[in-house]
Amino acid sequence: MKRISLPPMSLGSKTEDRRSQMLLWGYGFGAALIGMGLLVLSIALGSALHSATRGIQKLSIPGRRMVTLKEGLYVGLLPAPNNGPALSARDVDVVINSEDGAPVTLVPFPPEAAQANAKIGTSLFQTDIPFDGRYEVQSRAAENAPPAELLLIHESLSRNRSDIAVGVILMAVLGGFGTIVLILTHRRGAAAKAVK
Repeated sequence: MKRISLPPMSLGSKTEDRRSQMLLWGYGFGAALIGMGLLVLSIALGSALHSATRGIQKLSIPGRRMVTLKEGLYVGLLPAPNNGPALSARDVDVVINSEDGAPVTLVPFPPEAAQANAKIGTSLFQTDIPFDGRYEVQSRAAENAPPAELLLIHESLSRNRSDIAVGVILMAVLGGFGTIVLILTHRRGAAAKAVK
């Protein structure tokens, strides 16, 4: 019987293959961490942008308008005017009804909280919208009161800063670890080439 002789295995080529695979995994893992950090940041920014564009409704006083409101807590605010006296809560009357005519309860803003918001305007009321949908907002002003603008501000708007801060922190942590992994992988690759 004829013996088949196999070529001798090169240990060097096995080691090189292992090293190249480790380098590939290192670069891939570092890039994945950086990508995850960017994804988290983009989600946080997208959420903040969505609530900023959809979280505020501007309405004229006096006036009547159908608006789309999201479920959750809203605050009714009269922005501070650029010139002239600000309207007080006694000068304005606001009524919100659902599309089928059911009234929505408006709770007057607590005086202490209204004082805290005095720099940005006059806080009129807060209300809990029970479900997403169309609502009719009617507003009347006192006889001698000048026309004004009413802002309905959704609670999600107050979370924007914290959402963005969390997104930036997670992006910095994940991106930092990813960069460290890439640097270490690059150094190991350079050291392996120097040994050759």
